[in-house]
Amino acid sequence: MVQPVELAAYLDTQGVVYRQSETQVIQARQNQWAQRLSPQLTQRITNDLRHKQSRYWPAPLNASSIQQEHWKLQVRLQRFNGVYTGNAEVAGSWELLNPKGESMLNQEFSFQVPLKDTGYPALVEALSAGIDQLSTQIETQLVTR
Repeated sequence: MVQPVELAAYLDTQGVVYRQSETQVIQARQNQWAQRLSPQLTQRITNDLRHKQSRYWPAPLNASSIQQEHWKLQVRLQRFNGVYTGNAEVAGSWELLNPKGESMLNQEFSFQVPLKDTGYPALVEALSAGIDQLSTQIETQLVTR
């Protein structure tokens, strides 16, 4: 089961986030996510893992699966934003928990993806590429486990 993606508080917003300096972050007013970010990312990671490997069949956590014992994947994002350097940054950690809730794998990640152009569409594309890198990293660890 893929647990809902946990977001740092500053990311849990409707607006796309951009880091203007080492100390200043802004949230876009005009460029907003189509829906809440956590469910979008949870579904994206679930779909990516389904397509990239066949050993496990990832599914999003739902009400009927809460009481059942399953392996769980928890992704935590500390950074999911544009940066003044011309990159998108995707950083955080992920953890694989066995049915007893014990941590079996725990890995931090940090991806810097260069924007191919200026503007929010290029930023969203680069953030998507960062999630693709993350799901590839998770898939590699699951398959070699």
